[in-house]
Amino acid sequence: MTLIFNNKIKEIREHLKKNKIGFALLFCFDKMQDNPNYSYFSRFDDSGCLIIYPHKSPLLLIPEMSESKAIKEKIRYKVTKNSIIDEIKKEAKHAKNIGIDASAMNVNFYKHLHNKLKSRFVDISKKCEELRRIKTDEEVKILKKAFSISDEILKNCISNFKKFKTENDAVISLKKEVAKYGCEMSFPPIVASGPNSANVHHTPENSRISKGFCMIDFGIKYKGYCTDTTRMIYIGEPKKEDIENYQFMLNLQ
Repeated sequence: MTLIFNNKIKEIREHLKKNKIGFALLFCFDKMQDNPNYSYFSRFDDSGCLIIYPHKSPLLLIPEMSESKAIKEKIRYKVTKNSIIDEIKKEAKHAKNIGIDASAMNVNFYKHLHNKLKSRFVDISKKCEELRRIKTDEEVKILKKAFSISDEILKNCISNFKKFKTENDAVISLKKEVAKYGCEMSFPPIVASGPNSANVHHTPENSRISKGFCMIDFGIKYKGYCTDTTRMIYIGEPKKEDIENYQFMLNLQ
């Protein structure tokens, strides 16, 4: 874990001390349903539970199958061969107050956790979000790099657009380019041509690309940070009315 994120953890620890919270729990139940607070503070791209203490280094509780990935990280971890909750229960013996990320818990899990630990829960999700909101110089560099990759991919897509017959062809090309850079899509990309371009959440189709406006909306995930870029291009020769409408929207923007 870099110094930058050690400093962020340090601020949470100060928050725990100030509010007399024994420790805080950040959960990720499923990698496919990411909890931003967990992934941000653990810097771990898999399921588990991060325990943040006020007076010692954080501890990451993970299932056995994730150990090989955890070895590469510079954070304390412990493999739980049984239930992660049972492991937390050992830690909770002397903690009257426990910090939780209520934004990432459903009611059933909250009740289950409360029944197991018998402690008073304090929601720290707003504090976590506050710390995530203010970007460090290192984070800004990562974001700039992410957008530079994203811009290059989009530039290449637009340059080769004449080669695409359908909206899906353009989407496939974007995905291939993203993979070349070793990144992931930050959300399902949108390529919407002709009448479809008026639908901001259009699902790309296998039909031929229509003449007229075409919206491209896509983003990448680079080192845990996401980009989101939307561009409007035109297929064919634009009519005077189309140019006026475009200019009108551009002026509003």
